[in-house]
Amino acid sequence: MPTKNLGPCLIIGCTNTNVQFRTITALAYEKCQRKRTLEAYPYLEIGKQLCHPHYCKLVKPYIKKHVQTENNTFASSIDMLTKALYYQQRQEGTNLELDPVNFERMIETINPGLKGFFNFMTEAIIPKECSAYSINEAKKSIVGLCYLIAGLCNKFVN
Repeated sequence: MPTKNLGPCLIIGCTNTNVQFRTITALAYEKCQRKRTLEAYPYLEIGKQLCHPHYCKLVKPYIKKHVQTENNTFASSIDMLTKALYYQQRQEGTNLELDPVNFERMIETINPGLKGFFNFMTEAIIPKECSAYSINEAKKSIVGLCYLIAGLCNKFVN
């Protein structure tokens, strides 16, 4: 049965008691070496223990973060949409555009990064079995949904 990490924390002056403790593994030690953490804490050793807060501070920041590709995420598209609608309404002083075709053209003109976003929304929301009339009416609802989402992100977009 593996031994439990009960402390104490190797960091001098650490007073954390009611926390989990982590063992410094060879991989964690190597990460500390690469990022020069050992210069500030030369007494760290493999097999010794750190409290979880110190472990996160010294080792975890060096885990590779997810690299975003060139493709926009949904969240970044919403952010771009919010900024585009804010610009259109507050900077240009135009009214709401409720026609789906004109709305799509407008957001893609303001921010080319939104190219295909409206189609993505319609394909995700509207069932393919709908009639042409129902699809067109649903697209109008999606325009309203876009304004609603943008309004949640920025109260000055409406």
